[in-house]
Amino acid sequence: MRTTGYSDMTEDEQREYKRQRKAADRAKARQAAAEGNVEPSTAAIRDALADAIMLLAVDGPGSAQITTALGRAFPHRLGLTMTVPARARTGKLGPRRMPA
Repeated sequence: MRTTGYSDMTEDEQREYKRQRKAADRAKARQAAAEGNVEPSTAAIRDALADAIMLLAVDGPGSAQITTALGRAFPHRLGLTMTVPARARTGKLGPRRMPA
């Protein structure tokens, strides 16, 4: 049973609580990786979504939408919508989580 809520803790107690939680999260992620699993952390999800860029390499389904999103994200870099698919095709943009 919890006796003190997070907002009732002092700054030092909050820092210590966060440190312990982060250590536990890292240990859990290491254990999952050792078992061949990946915890769905924000970073892992971002990596998996970044791997969707490989659709550009094969002009797969949704590649037009990805190219459009790239153009909207970087409107000041007009050639980016052509160079990113080219880099994906040559292998310079490799996957992070998916097998190559």
